[in-house]
Amino acid sequence: MNQNLSIKNDVKNYTAKDVLAEIQEDIQLLAAIGYPEVTKNIYSVKINNKRARSLGRCATCDGKHYTITINNYHLKLSPASEVHNTIMHEVIHSLPGCMNHGTKWKAAANKVNRYYNFPTITRCAEVGQKEEFSDYANATYKYIVECKGCGSKFRFMRKSKTVAACQNGRATCSCGSRNFIVSKNF
Repeated sequence: MNQNLSIKNDVKNYTAKDVLAEIQEDIQLLAAIGYPEVTKNIYSVKINNKRARSLGRCATCDGKHYTITINNYHLKLSPASEVHNTIMHEVIHSLPGCMNHGTKWKAAANKVNRYYNFPTITRCAEVGQKEEFSDYANATYKYIVECKGCGSKFRFMRKSKTVAACQNGRATCSCGSRNFIVSKNF
């Protein structure tokens, strides 16, 4: 399908109104490929100015009213195509049965990927996984836990029970290892 979107190339100065305009376009795109029920939802937008790990979030309390939150650092540091990708990812969550990243969500994301020329919509991306956020991400987390068994790294904002368990040898990684290196990042 042909994409005639009014996506701005510069998203650094995006406001909640700009994000809402993109949400409205995404609603029309989803309706055009077989998801007309998305047009019945009511959306609001928040820009998260906190140092959150997620790029975006979709929340609802009743299955009709949805709040989509976008990370302000994502708006400031990411290319416009990736910001639009995140907005579409969150709008897909508003489809029936798609609040998680289960089978229905994956099917809808795959359909969008097939029909439209977006960067591939994936299940998850965190600030720390994106190169342009590396300085920001490393400064955000106070504790970094690394599994000696598999090398997996886990980041924490505060000294949680999990961090304490890793320090005391009571935690177990999914690889089965109980050996962790806990580094303070402040």
